[in-house]
Amino acid sequence: MTTIDRSRLPEVGPDPAFRLPDVVRHQLANGLQVRTVEHRSVPVLTFVVQVDGGTGADPAGQEGLAAITADMVDEGTGAMNALDVSDALARIGAEYDIDVAPDATVFMLTTLARFGGRGAELLSDLLLRPSLRADDFDRVRQLRLDRLRQLKDLPPAVAERAFLRLLYGGHPYGHLALGSEPALRAMGVEDTARFHAAAFQPQRTTIIVAGDRSHAEMLTLVEDAFGGWSAAGGDASLPAAAIEPTAVAPRMASSSLSESRTASAVAAVWTLACIENGARPRRQSKPLRAP
Repeated sequence: MTTIDRSRLPEVGPDPAFRLPDVVRHQLANGLQVRTVEHRSVPVLTFVVQVDGGTGADPAGQEGLAAITADMVDEGTGAMNALDVSDALARIGAEYDIDVAPDATVFMLTTLARFGGRGAELLSDLLLRPSLRADDFDRVRQLRLDRLRQLKDLPPAVAERAFLRLLYGGHPYGHLALGSEPALRAMGVEDTARFHAAAFQPQRTTIIVAGDRSHAEMLTLVEDAFGGWSAAGGDASLPAAAIEPTAVAPRMASSSLSESRTASAVAAVWTLACIENGARPRRQSKPLRAP
């Protein structure tokens, strides 16, 4: 039997070998950028679709439009409703998620490699041909309004909202992805349709595929699912990151919560923003484009 001397640290061995996988760049005829990464350790495929334009693309007075449009994508496509979409994802063991950042909206789907074709096809149907039904919009909007009311009692959420407003002012980065109650109440499903038509364009999109397939096979999956996506004008407006923020003078601000509605005592939060005079803040998105 081997004995181990636990009174001493083990000897330091050599550093394990590590090599980043190759990232191969492609571009489809419709302008869609594609990146493929072979990763053979597990038999899964992950699709990451990054559409240029996030919360910073919300029009003035329509804060939250990008995020609610992203939420509407998986509410149905064609004859499928939200439950049908959920069932279709479950049948291929897929995990689906979205992330709305300041400068990009990201959709992610992971499934077993043998279901890669069906996963890419389903993702294409959702992104390119969402149903955008009025009853679904009303339900999703109400959920977001309810969430905004909940956040009023959460000190971290109150602090973040105040901090963004103080730091960025009227800049497109100066609001939460969730938006505001007045903006959401004024929106209609037709607003999400217009935003989708303008922002969801192949020339504004990058798809990254990583997993247990060759580069050629992954490119074929994307071509089959997204190759017929045609550009229809879209919005070529200036990205929010290129808009110069207004200089903010040094100041201190406070934001407090009223008495808590829970059984606990009074809760208060202080947001202290000491901003260097002449500072030019930049809010960073999650970088997903391969080099």
